[in-house]
Amino acid sequence: MTNIAADKKQLLIVTYIFPPSSYVGVYRTLKYCKYINKDRWDLTVIAPKSVPEKKFINYKLLDEVPTNCKVHRTTDISPYSLFSSSNSKLGRFLKKIINKVCSYICIPDSHIFWFPFALVKGIALCRKNKYDIIYSSSPPHSTHIVSLYLAKLFNIKLVVDFRDPWGDEVFYKYNKRTRFTKWFETRQLNNVIKYSNKIITISKGEAIELLNRFPNLNSEIVTHIENGFDPDDFAELNTERKVNSQKRKLTFTYIGSIYEGTTEEFFKGLHILKNTNNEIYNELTINFIGSNTQYINTISNKYDLSDIVEVTEYLPHAECLAKLSSSDMNLILLGGNSFPASEIPAKTYEYLFLKKPIFAVAKKGDLTEILLNSGLGIVIEPNNPDLVAQKIAELVHKNLNNTHVITPNHKYIENFNRASLTKKFTNVLDNTT
Repeated sequence: MTNIAADKKQLLIVTYIFPPSSYVGVYRTLKYCKYINKDRWDLTVIAPKSVPEKKFINYKLLDEVPTNCKVHRTTDISPYSLFSSSNSKLGRFLKKIINKVCSYICIPDSHIFWFPFALVKGIALCRKNKYDIIYSSSPPHSTHIVSLYLAKLFNIKLVVDFRDPWGDEVFYKYNKRTRFTKWFETRQLNNVIKYSNKIITISKGEAIELLNRFPNLNSEIVTHIENGFDPDDFAELNTERKVNSQKRKLTFTYIGSIYEGTTEEFFKGLHILKNTNNEIYNELTINFIGSNTQYINTISNKYDLSDIVEVTEYLPHAECLAKLSSSDMNLILLGGNSFPASEIPAKTYEYLFLKKPIFAVAKKGDLTEILLNSGLGIVIEPNNPDLVAQKIAELVHKNLNNTHVITPNHKYIENFNRASLTKKFTNVLDNTT
């Protein structure tokens, strides 16, 4: 075996999401590659050749992949890509059938069909080069199965990063399993946890939850690194709100996926405001940009809010940032009981960089701690639509009188700069034993 560069450490990265893929999960691994110390680390990435949907491809992201990062792309078979572009009745029906079948038999996810291609490529690379550490990022959690086999076969230290939890109550709410497949998946997860030298989560709360689920797990190998923001992504934006002599409606903007059961109290609050103070209600515009727009249309019609709610199915990342930059308030909705208090949406950190007020419905926990410490958060606990209506009315009054003042905690917010977070990541790698 020979090292790619004998004076540097070698990191093998196994990730299903890598440029030109532009799914939200791409940014965490990409920014590590971008900001890692290039004098100390050389990087090798294993990733599939393509992504299922063309709208989630952004070739500009390839410009951020550094020269010390060699990318090896493999064949991939994805059941979800079948009929993905078909809008025919038969195509939509077959897609639903495939999705249903995959949710029960594809363990841990449909991307397990990438496993043999990634494993063969990984074996070839590990036979040729001496890697110090294998790092894998999920979801999809099948990436950890690839890295686990490679780490065992070649006796390489393993670092796994959970951008979302695997195998908890919320996971199985959205990923249906039979008794057998759940047992088999639990064995997969146990093997990954048992063999990992370091385990990273995206919040302190998720690290604690993992340790509670695995009481025999050594707490010293579990850590957390939050998601963050990259100032370069905002380079072309004007983040200062222009104050016009003519007052405008107060605009709330939400970007990203919407999960059913997380928005009810927000829409109820708007409905209460419409019935009790229609004049204030008419000073609002609520923008939703992202997936599950059908649900947003349904619930806004349910509460008779379609006159102020605007829905956009999808926008490229740069356009989403521009929308957030021009908004007055940015929204986070994690109401109801669907998600634990440890949940922190990745968009939170881009909201922080913009230093606009953040209106959140969420349980007291990691997210609310960050929002309040940043000086930007207006936080309401779930199941209180009356308070939602009250707070929104107060914000509209302040907007009309131009009296809403926030004091961002710049030093605290800077902790979530991707460059700073990559230093934490490198520290994890340096201390992997």
